[in-house]
Amino acid sequence: PITAAAITVFSTAMSNFEPRRKIPKTFNLANGRQTSEPPMTTRSTLPTLIVFLCLSLPGWSENVLFVGNSYTIGSRSEPIASAGGVPKYVEDIAASKGKALTSQTVAVRSQDLAHHLEQPATQEAIQAAAWDWVVLQELSTKPTRVGDPDGFFADAMTFYERARASSPNAKVLLYQTWPRPAESSYINATGKPSVKKFESSEEMLREVVDNYAEAARRIEGAEPGRQVLVARVGEAFALASAKYPHLVVYGKDSHHASPDGYYLAALVIYGTLFSDSPVGASHELPGLSIDADTARSLQEIAAAVVAEAPAYETPTSGDQ
Repeated sequence: PITAAAITVFSTAMSNFEPRRKIPKTFNLANGRQTSEPPMTTRSTLPTLIVFLCLSLPGWSENVLFVGNSYTIGSRSEPIASAGGVPKYVEDIAASKGKALTSQTVAVRSQDLAHHLEQPATQEAIQAAAWDWVVLQELSTKPTRVGDPDGFFADAMTFYERARASSPNAKVLLYQTWPRPAESSYINATGKPSVKKFESSEEMLREVVDNYAEAARRIEGAEPGRQVLVARVGEAFALASAKYPHLVVYGKDSHHASPDGYYLAALVIYGTLFSDSPVGASHELPGLSIDADTARSLQEIAAAVVAEAPAYETPTSGDQ
């Protein structure tokens, strides 16, 4: 995408050069193919060259690969899923904040990272571009004791290694998922004790938070200096539920997110990727029907989570 900054460069360049003849109508500037006569002379093509060179420089646009499941797709909110899910929302939020981001998504409902690692399509996606970021979203229970935390750590590390082999400068963003709400059968299984998994939503959140942080530490430990961040979406859900009980961030199934919840997830991911407050981002997105006050509240929650130190910290080696 051509950003406002690129347009500024182009305008400045054009003001400094007087083209000797116009670009022929049969020359396709978008793909550089000459269909009949040559493009402008050396002097008059320079402004265009400047734009293309600037757009090719790092920092003009972030290329992001998303890997996940229904929490990435936007399941149970079909208008959002049809629009492109959380990745599309992150793109639109970035655009509304004057940032450029392009993405590709590999997501399969109800699957974990281990499943993706076995799929040829995943490897093809990893090799499809020079990625600036690879966003990994694990099956929601896998980082907890009812799942397989060690498997999560190993799969996140394998993804990092494959991404690094294809895109040496790629950074990793771990998309921390939300805990089940109090009304979920995982928490409140009256009459069905075999279904209950956690004593409280907070208990599940603590395990999710601790193990996403541990996965990040292990990747960083493999290559000190490599940027590995956690998008603290689960903590944002908890903060939203505590601070604004009237906000509905969970879907009717007490499992997936509501449209507002997916918007909150995208705000947190945007803020983490760009180290920027999402306050002021657009809420007029495909499939989303949300008023300005609710949008502002969700933006402020995301901003607080992005800016503050983590609410939960697993002791590092040497700590007691």
